[in-house]
Amino acid sequence: MVTKTNGESQNLNKVSFIQIPSNLPRFYDVEDESGLIAFVPIEEIIRNNIQHLFRNVEVSSVNLFRINRNGDFTLEESEDIESNFLDELRSKLQTRRTGRVVRLEVEEKPDPWMIRLLKIQWDIEEGNLMHIPKGSLMDFTGLLQILGHKNFKEKRTPIKPAVKPLTLPEMGDEDLFEVLKKKDVLLHHPYNSMDPVIELLEKERKILRYFLLRSRFTGFQKKAVLLLRY
Repeated sequence: MVTKTNGESQNLNKVSFIQIPSNLPRFYDVEDESGLIAFVPIEEIIRNNIQHLFRNVEVSSVNLFRINRNGDFTLEESEDIESNFLDELRSKLQTRRTGRVVRLEVEEKPDPWMIRLLKIQWDIEEGNLMHIPKGSLMDFTGLLQILGHKNFKEKRTPIKPAVKPLTLPEMGDEDLFEVLKKKDVLLHHPYNSMDPVIELLEKERKILRYFLLRSRFTGFQKKAVLLLRY
């Protein structure tokens, strides 16, 4: 959330950023005497109590926004990929939090002075500025909290178990690789169970690890390491 506080002149206006806490629930439920439950978003609680954060200051506008950063990254292959891969991957993942801002979502009719400032700060073009209608929500993934509410547990549609692929016979002790030598197995995701794929990848990983430890060829070793990582 961004608050704009008035100064004596236009040049003395200030912008304050309030980060919505990610370790708190998105909605707070309030139940009345009739049993009706109201879900109040945390951003509305902050908006309506903003005066407790900025005392003796006139708040001219409060605007809710969300930014999307560029999370793409590349990993350069090196001679010592086995030992450096995890460290480099960990370093790249940490930089995603400070990546370039590529999109700005903001409530409709925001403060023009504030929007101009944010566009300059993050070098955002008008085409990457998304306006969210009043009364709507920003980030609908928070609705999962409402779906998981204890009062709605009996009203949720039961999840049916995944169906076993029709082309996969009862293998018993037969190896899955042997089945694939004889015939193809059609697996329709998400309706079919993914257990056969997981089992196949697990066996493939063990085989590659065995050859990696035994191999003396650098070229094969690099390919095996990449497959193991995948």
